[in-house]
Amino acid sequence: MNKYNGLLLVSALVLGGCGGEDGGSVKAPKAELKSDEINFKVFNLVYQGTALNNPSYQALSFEMSFENPITGTQNNKTTLTNYMFASRGVMTIPDSEENALDLIDYKLSIQDSKSMLGSGSFPIQFEDGKSQPLIFASGDLTQTPSSIQVSMVEHPKSLSKANGTFPVFFMNTTNKDVKLELFYSDVIYPDATQVNVKSQALSDQLDIQSSELEADVRVTDSQGNTINCSVGAEHADTMTDRENKSWLLVLVPLLSKSQTKLTCQHYPL
Repeated sequence: MNKYNGLLLVSALVLGGCGGEDGGSVKAPKAELKSDEINFKVFNLVYQGTALNNPSYQALSFEMSFENPITGTQNNKTTLTNYMFASRGVMTIPDSEENALDLIDYKLSIQDSKSMLGSGSFPIQFEDGKSQPLIFASGDLTQTPSSIQVSMVEHPKSLSKANGTFPVFFMNTTNKDVKLELFYSDVIYPDATQVNVKSQALSDQLDIQSSELEADVRVTDSQGNTINCSVGAEHADTMTDRENKSWLLVLVPLLSKSQTKLTCQHYPL
């Protein structure tokens, strides 16, 4: 944090009355330390080799902390119970200067154990005292050694869109850069192609035609492997009110018929 609002101590003003009857003092108002607000969402994408909603899945703990020389340490702990689910929370820290950039420390661990999966810090950008980060805990605990990553992006601001479209973003939680292509009924729409979406980064906005029955965002890695993210009208039952929301696409491993497959999941923003 670049600057902290200091506490202003104002001495009481003693008023002396001529006759002594009305003499007294005016108490100074107590200074208040303003707070910045972090409205965050944490996505649990740490694969443990179990099926979705399996009770044997070990819950994770995601803890954020912030050091302040005036108020000490602020902590926030979020339990990530289910794989592929997101948890919301709010954390407040002492007010910084307008639109300041602060560093938040984090720890990711298996709940109720000493097994630490990762730790580090990420910057939080405030605008008018508020921030809306999207935090992604991803990786595969079935691999040896396991590779766990925690990444953070600011909640995307949807740009103006054409009538009859809705915005979609892709979060690349893989370790490789990828290319995005948009297909309508297996016909490519070349204007939407994004050649190089960096690892642990968010794509630019994709505007999807609401009326298209078959619409796919194709994800291709550097080795030519492809995954289709279906966002067409045929999936309106699983993308409730899809044309009136912004959507996030993420690739995650999923156990199906005793095999682990990389699948594309969508989340409303």
